[in-house]
Order: sequence, then C-alpha cells, then structure tokens
Amino acid sequence: MALEVYRQKRNFGSTPEPKGRKARRSGSSFVVQKHDAIRLHYDFRMEMDGVLKSWAVTKSPSFIPGEKRLAVHVEDHPLEYGDFEGTIPKGEYGGGTVILWDRGTWAPIGDADRGYAKGHLDFEINGEKLGERWHLVLTAGKPRQKRENWLLIKGDDEAARSEDAPDILEERPESVLTGREIKDVEGEEPVWSSKTGRIRKKARATTKATSEQEERQAATNVPDAARIKGAMAALLPDFVEPALATLVSSAPAGERWLHEIKSDGYRLQARIEAGRVKLLTRSGRDWTKKFGKTLVSALQALPVGTALIDGEIVVETSSGASDCSALQTASSEGRSDRFRFYVFDLLHLDGYDLRSLPLTPKPARRTVELTHPDRLYWPDEGVTKEGLADYYAEIWRFTAPHIVGRPLALVRCPNGIAGEQFFQKHAWKGLNPNIVLVNDPKEPPDEQLLSIRDLDGLAALVQSAVLEIHPWGSTIADWERPDTIIMDLDPGQDVPFEAVSGAALETADRLKGAGLEPFVKTSGGKGLHVVAPFKPKAEWPAVKAFTKSIADAMASDSPHRFVSTITKSKGHGKILVDHLRNQRGATAVAAYSTRARPGAGVSMTLSWDELAPGIGPAYFTVENTPTRFASLSTDPWRDFHAAAVPLPEPKSRRRKAS
Repeated sequence: MALEVYRQKRNFGSTPEPKGRKARRSGSSFVVQKHDAIRLHYDFRMEMDGVLKSWAVTKSPSFIPGEKRLAVHVEDHPLEYGDFEGTIPKGEYGGGTVILWDRGTWAPIGDADRGYAKGHLDFEINGEKLGERWHLVLTAGKPRQKRENWLLIKGDDEAARSEDAPDILEERPESVLTGREIKDVEGEEPVWSSKTGRIRKKARATTKATSEQEERQAATNVPDAARIKGAMAALLPDFVEPALATLVSSAPAGERWLHEIKSDGYRLQARIEAGRVKLLTRSGRDWTKKFGKTLVSALQALPVGTALIDGEIVVETSSGASDCSALQTASSEGRSDRFRFYVFDLLHLDGYDLRSLPLTPKPARRTVELTHPDRLYWPDEGVTKEGLADYYAEIWRFTAPHIVGRPLALVRCPNGIAGEQFFQKHAWKGLNPNIVLVNDPKEPPDEQLLSIRDLDGLAALVQSAVLEIHPWGSTIADWERPDTIIMDLDPGQDVPFEAVSGAALETADRLKGAGLEPFVKTSGGKGLHVVAPFKPKAEWPAVKAFTKSIADAMASDSPHRFVSTITKSKGHGKILVDHLRNQRGATAVAAYSTRARPGAGVSMTLSWDELAPGIGPAYFTVENTPTRFASLSTDPWRDFHAAAVPLPEPKSRRRKAS
C-alpha cells in the first residue's frame, strides 16, 4: 500500500500532518498513537519497507493472552508520522486529537515479508508500555468488504496479564513523548512536532518559572532516550537508592577515574512524572514541600515526560562555595530562591533506564564501510579518507547540531585537494543510503537536496570524498524560517588578522545592540564568521534585510575599513561584510567542517577572548582540533542554541557623528 492513498485522503494546506515520502532506509520502529476522532481508537504502526504499516485498533491493545482486538488495516503512513502529536482539524480525514501513546522497536519472528503477505505476522515488541510477543492475523473477508480486518492478539509470555490485573490503559494513559493526556491536547492549535520539536508544557502560573533562556538550554540538553544506544525500556521506578561516596585516604589516579568537587548540601533525587515532581532524600523521604516552589517549577519546565535525576541541593555563599549551615538557614526561613540543584546523573528518562550507560559519552562510532581508506585527501599533510572519518567521529557531538537535519551543499574532491573539485547539492549516482534525499518545497520533485541524520551519514559523505560541508541557515523541518545568521568577514589583500578580529568584535557589538547573542568562528580560510542564533519565526526576506542593514551600517560608518557589496570588495585594505549568506538557498561552511585547501584547515568555533594574533584564521586543522577539545574545559559554543531569541526588526540606518 503506497503513500499515494495516504496523501489522497488529506489536504496538507489544512492539516498539520506530514506529507512524507517513502524512506530509502530500512528500520524497525513501531508506535501506537491514541487517536480521539469520531471514536477513540489506537493506531498501531510498524515500520516496514520504508513506511509505517498501519492498523486502527478499535478498542486498544490487550495484555490478556488470546484476547482478540479488531485491527482494521488502513493506508501506509510516512515514517515522519511516528513523531506526530497534536490536533487534526475537523473536516479533515481523521480529524481529532492524537497523542503518542507508545513507541519503541519491533522484531519479526520468522520472515516478516512472507508473514505479512500471508496475513499472519508474529513479532516481538520492545516499547515503553507494550512488550514481548504479539500476533497480527488477517481474518477471512466477507463479500464486497472493502477493508481488511485483522486481529491483534497478545502472546502468552511474561509480559501478559490476567483478566483481573490492572488495565494498562488506566495505569498509563499519558503520551510517552510529552507526558500529556488526550484532554491536555484537545483544543490547542494544530501542530506538527517535526517542526516544533518536543512539545514543552508551560510552567504553572502560580509558580516562578525559569527564564526563557534556561528553558531553551534545558530543551537543547535533554536527549531523546529512545535513540540512546544501551538505554533499556523500563517503567519509572519509585526510588533508586543512590550510590554514596566511600572515604579513602587519597583520591585514586588514572584515566578510569573522574573527580568532582564535594558539595556541602543535601543529596536529592528528583522524580518527574507527567508534570508532577517529587524531591526525595538519600533514604527515599519526600522533602518536596521543604524546598518551596522555585526548584519544583524549574524541574516541571524541563521538556520530559518522566525522569529520575540524581543530584545535590546547595546554597552558595558570596564566594561561590556551598555551605550546609546556609542551606539549613534558607530552608527554615523559606528562602527557596537561594537553592541550587547540582545534577550528578540522569538515571531514567521517558520510559528508558539509563543506569547501564557510561558516565561520559559512546566516542561515536560509524558503521559505514570505507573503500580505499588509505586514499590521501590532503597529500602534504598525510590526511587519508580514514583519517578524516576518524576526525569527524571524535568531534561528532560538537558538529552534529550544526549539520544534522539541514539541506547541505558539498565540495567533493574524489582525488583529494590536488585533483578536480566540484560543488554539489543534488544526488549523484551510487549515493550512499545513509545520505538522505529531501524535497525542497520550491523545487521540482526530481531535484532533491541532500541531508544527513547521524554519524553514519557524515561518514558516508567522507566515503564520497566530501571535503567541505555547507549547511543552510534553516532546517528541513522549516525551510522558509531560518534559525541562524552568518556575517562573513572576508578580508581583502594586505588586511592583517588583527583587523579582521576588530571587525568581528564590531559586528558582535551591533548584533548585541539589536538583542542577539553573537558567536565567532574561523572560516578555515582567511576570514572570520560572526554567527547568531535566533528563533525560527522570521522568513528569509526579513533575515536578509536585517543582515543587510548591519553590513550597510558598518560600511557607511567606516568606509575606510568596510565594504558591504562584493563589487567593491577587491580594494586593498578593506574587509567585505558579506551578508548574502543569509538568503534562501545560500550556505556557509559548517562549524568544524574541513576546507578543501592545503593545510587541512577546519572552521573552528572560538570564545571571544581567543581572538588574538597567535591564533590566525587557518590555525586549526584536522590534526590539532581533537587536541584542542581535549584541553578545553567547555565547548565555546555550548550555549549557542540556548541563546536564540526572536529576530529584531531592522532599525533605520544612522550615521555616526563625525
């Protein structure tokens, strides 16, 4: 059953559901969406052949072995639909409210294709609510019956329940994505979660919520537990006995050990479930009321459905040190604004137990096989194909937020930098399946663009001799509304790096004056990029107009230093403030991407105090970047996405007084 049937039934100008396409990859995801339409039912979907095979279960999945539930076979849905939660407008096909009731993976017992074709699928589920063995069986059709009726039946195993056991529907009515129930979603404006990301509950009006920036930071740092390798599906426990420190005469040494400061406070475990928060002591006592509303409100604002967080609550003195007596005083006086909660560990998240995972990150590993891994991409520097792939694996967690889920333009050099180079943004023959084809809504369907979703996608680019990665300033979830500004400072001949650094600082001041938070990186060539994140609300023309106003103002106020048009950029001693990266379809080299030039340079993120003569624009390379990050205490762009604010309106240009 193709996606054409799915599309024919929907008006995508009215419904927030994804139009979707058949995926080129093969996976094993499954979801159950609770759907309150004409009648309440559960949509059971399993990934097969690049789509979600779908059945409407008229009552609900039953945990009682042998109990048959009618499952009406409906049209295939795109994989993107597996993340959908929200409302479908009335009058549209399936109009009503949808929450993501369960999700996970499935594995066939026997041959899945043969079982599906014969009408008898045996399979195992590893979900947050459903588990172990299940059956889907096609019933004999009646004359002139247009729909296929199947039966969903629970297997007799350890996950099965007796008739008098508690009902899973009453125990777990909530969404595994947001912790909300159907009634919480009803009436909201139609949303499509692939554009908005995880739907966050608003903090209660009666409590003091964290600032908007803190909420954005929290949203950036909370992972999708279902995608963490090694996470185990499990119910949220009531309490986990904490691991306590052991007194020894001296601290252990060696690379296997990490050290942290001993705080002078109370060990606490924060238990979050569907917006309800409990603060538990090391012995499991409930001290939620003891610490007031501020901390509880901050934890409620986290974009999680369920979580168990291990940490310590402290009060800090003016010197920054924690003080137990100050904590006791603040607690007795009700000074909840003084509390700070330091998190040690995330034990459980959204239906997954994380305790078996290592304390520090799983270096990322690729599964893409490289052919001719010893092929030299940078001959003079000795950087091979495999060396480039290893470089990206080491810095994957830093570069991923800037390249995943965006349209990409690429510089390919099949024979290394000494051979032919060409700029490519469309598919080529023999495209690796880990490189994702995406449809630009303003381009013909047969002119698909390129994107990646994971480290294997990046490794596939390396295999294809991609030496430069240039992403759009918007994501494939929201093509028309960018979320990043790039001001490219391109120095003319005879311009020293100190002058480019000064230009970057002036550009940053102007962006700050407009209310944005600027960041800086080298281009990997001779210039610098001043980059600012913002909320994807303004469309491309507004973003281009805003950046043009910045560039024109700089050129007008300091014409001996800056130009804002490429036609005037060939003069000696001036810097081109290039704003043209900020228009639809334009790209700029990604943070941490290599450059197809001698030296194997990379575009490197910097902190503002690193802009010094000792670090030039091409200082950082494939060879020294991993060493740089090993020596840093924090990523200079750690707060990049958390700093996003709405794009301000462009101000009228005013000349400085002479």
